[in-house]
This record gives sequence, structure tokens and C-alpha cells, in this order.
Amino acid sequence: FGGPVAEAAALCLRQMLHYDPLQYRQMAPSGLVEAYVDVAILRKAHDWSFFQGLVPTLSAICLNDGGKNLVRSTKVLHALADMLVDTDSLILLRGETEINLFVLDGKS
Repeated sequence: FGGPVAEAAALCLRQMLHYDPLQYRQMAPSGLVEAYVDVAILRKAHDWSFFQGLVPTLSAICLNDGGKNLVRSTKVLHALADMLVDTDSLILLRGETEINLFVLDGKS
């Protein structure tokens, strides 16, 4: 569905968990939280809006012990660290496209 749809789903997830962290127990069987973490690990959403919401959403997931255990066991924070040093991810985080960088580098 792309980054904007993934971020909209993450926003709903984040708001529900911030409002009541105990809702994690009802969400866990649906696989929604695990799916979000999997997308983050695999970096399947190539859009800055997804990356922008990643840390707040992971923080909301960690408000519950079950979510904290999920984050620890999947090592999604290692994937986040990898994203912060990956050139393609940094381009997305800055909101720039390769074309903009190409022009900025004077290679046009």
C-alpha cells in the first residue's frame, strides 16, 4: 500500500496504545503489531512518512510489557539503527529524492 497508508495505520496503532497500553493484549492476536514491526525490519515501506512515525510507534508499542518483549525479540531497534546509516534511508528521512541529490551534486 505504500508509506502513507502504512503511516496512517501506524498513527491509529500509536494513538490507541498511547491512550491505553493494555489494548496491546487485544491487538496482539490480530497480528497488526507484528506486521508493523516486520515492515520496519524489512524496510518495505519506502516513504519518509513511514520512517517519520517509526520511533513514536515503537515507543507506543513498548508501553506494554508484551509489546516491549516483541520489540526486544525481533531486534527491530537494530534495523532502525541500520536505517540511520543507510544512504537510501537517509535520503528518505531528509525528504529528498535521488534526482534532487543528483542536481545538488552538480552532476546534471
